[in-house]
Amino acid sequence: MLARIRARCLVMALASLMNAGIWQQARREAALAGGLKRGAVTVGESAGRLEHHQLFFDRMKGRRTESPVHRHGQRGRPRRPAPVPVVRPGLGWTQPKLFEARRDFTCFDEDEDTDLSNPWLTWAIYLAHRRGEARGWRPGTRRDVRRGLIIVLSRHTAGTEVHYCEIFPALRARSISVERVGEVLEEMGVLVDDRRPSFEVWLDRKLDGLAPGIRDAVEIWLRTMRDGGPRSKPADIASVWNRMNNLRPALMDWSGRHDHLREVTRDDVVAVLDELHGSRRANVLGSLRSLFAFALKKHMVFRNPTRGIKVGAHPYGIILSQPGGQHTPPAPQP
Repeated sequence: MLARIRARCLVMALASLMNAGIWQQARREAALAGGLKRGAVTVGESAGRLEHHQLFFDRMKGRRTESPVHRHGQRGRPRRPAPVPVVRPGLGWTQPKLFEARRDFTCFDEDEDTDLSNPWLTWAIYLAHRRGEARGWRPGTRRDVRRGLIIVLSRHTAGTEVHYCEIFPALRARSISVERVGEVLEEMGVLVDDRRPSFEVWLDRKLDGLAPGIRDAVEIWLRTMRDGGPRSKPADIASVWNRMNNLRPALMDWSGRHDHLREVTRDDVVAVLDELHGSRRANVLGSLRSLFAFALKKHMVFRNPTRGIKVGAHPYGIILSQPGGQHTPPAPQP
């Protein structure tokens, strides 16, 4: 039954398309006859002169010959022609600079200061086009990178270096990808990446306030964990963060009473652990063991004060059932 209904619907759809095709063909013949009024050439007359009808869709017949040719493709204006291949500008003799002065690209006026004839800018635009084709950059990304290169290289001269911290404020204020522009400048060999790694900023913040003798040992320990050593592999950066976060309260407390890590005793370690419970106590003890084992290996301390201290069993809560299978919540503590 369902197959018959589908077949009937298909026949009705084909009949509708053929009827629409007849009407469209009659309308076209009326137009070819001199623009007669509606009804001057009837469908019946048209059908009487024709031996057969070709099924076609509306405005399909003769579209390629009568419709205007789209010069710019499906949408938008034509793509910008690919730049002519350019090589690196020649490096002649240049006057050495007495000192390197930082430039402020935020004051660049794109209407007045743009110089497309600069050979370094021409070369950069070609490299950006080639990189965009290889990486599949979108048209918007290509325009932004071209705009950023114009801002940075319109006044560029041979022997001048471009610092990352110089271009960051100007490009970020115009919502231009600093990373994309930096890739092109790095390929040109003129970029100086003077960004400070985030690890260094984090390390300075975490070591701030520690005693010099404790700070030096902890810094070497953290750097070795991150970078690895002769007989150790680099650890995950999350592990480095967690280790230091576990120890910072204890290290700050010890820095108020001790000048060096070797002055920390077993009693100091036990006093810190007595205030902790559960997984928190296990994490802090594991971090202390790692720190003092490394310090003992590097001869920064004479003994390991965490030796022999056990983590202990992890306490688990036990739910006791009441007689009769009913469980009543415990009474609130005063």
